[in-house]
Amino acid sequence: LSAQDRAEDAHAIMSYAFNNGLEKTPQRSTAFVKYLCERGEYETALTFTRKLVENTPDNTAFLLLHCDTLCKNNLHKEAAQLLVTKLKAKSLERAANKYESKGNATLAEAIYREVIAKDPEPDQCSESLLKHFLWLGDFYARQGRLDEAEEQYGIALGNKMSPAEHAHSMGLLFYTQEQY
Repeated sequence: LSAQDRAEDAHAIMSYAFNNGLEKTPQRSTAFVKYLCERGEYETALTFTRKLVENTPDNTAFLLLHCDTLCKNNLHKEAAQLLVTKLKAKSLERAANKYESKGNATLAEAIYREVIAKDPEPDQCSESLLKHFLWLGDFYARQGRLDEAEEQYGIALGNKMSPAEHAHSMGLLFYTQEQY
């Protein structure tokens, strides 16, 4: 068999596995998605990861794999909305940091923005939501987007519930901008 024939046979066999319960084996499911993405078959990979998440909604690894696949299909906002819906605050911060460190700043920013968008009244927000303004401010500072960082820190500092550590973040930002 030629290399092309072997690739087509492998694809047919993996597709059969996909349609017959592959989601029950996490390592193989992940390998299949990576295989599809390497072939540039992002839509097929997305169909598979959607099925994984539907069939195993409590599996965080599949959720993150699905979000990665959404991003490969340029569906960053959908990925962020899904993460915000499914993950708790600390997990969201870790997910955003993970995506930022992997070079997907678009998804990291979308995650922070989705959390903040859930509460349209920043003046009335909880301490938990304030942390998201700070995370977004820290994200912007790491990206060198200092004016946007200052705006997010200002929202957090303008709220009476903001802890002293957040004031420290604003001080560091001003120091970075040489406005001390």
